[in-house]
Amino acid sequence: LIWDKSNVLVWSSREALRTARGRRRIVEGWYHLFASIGERRAVGNCDAFWVTSDEERLRFEAAYGSTKRVSVLKSTVEAPSRIVAEPVAAPMVVGWLSSFGYSPNWDGLKEFASLAASLFVANDIRLRVVGAGASEEQRQWLSQWPFVDFVGFADDLAAAFDGTSIAVVPVWHGAGVKLKTLSLMSLGIPVVASDV
Repeated sequence: LIWDKSNVLVWSSREALRTARGRRRIVEGWYHLFASIGERRAVGNCDAFWVTSDEERLRFEAAYGSTKRVSVLKSTVEAPSRIVAEPVAAPMVVGWLSSFGYSPNWDGLKEFASLAASLFVANDIRLRVVGAGASEEQRQWLSQWPFVDFVGFADDLAAAFDGTSIAVVPVWHGAGVKLKTLSLMSLGIPVVASDV
């Protein structure tokens, strides 16, 4: 039995707990870590695993030991050295998609918005933020940035991202191929992501 495994849940849970700030995030981190018990049981029932990168293989082996056979099926390709892009009509729209309840997603969005703020304002670039579960505190934090278009939950992602030129998936901790990455790519939107 081979598990085609796109990420190591227990590793993501450990990272979420390790980087958690505040009582709510710490409680969520412990919840996710306990939820990963099911993953450990599933691992015990499989003969071999496919993961998406050498880093994922190392995470898997760190979490479960190297007694299982783990093969790498790469999920990425090297970017070409030169990309010829079509001109983008102003204002350029950059998309972000995720759930607000998972701290690595929120942390990545906050860091990205903070780092990109002056560039976005100076070049009339909009950041369209789509995702479920935003708290009032998160909405208020996003409202401080004049370049953010907060959409929140959207039934129709194609409509929510209409006119989006590119999307970002800034995640600085966690593990695995994010479904949001695949969802954005399925809409024909180029995605720029952090290594993790």
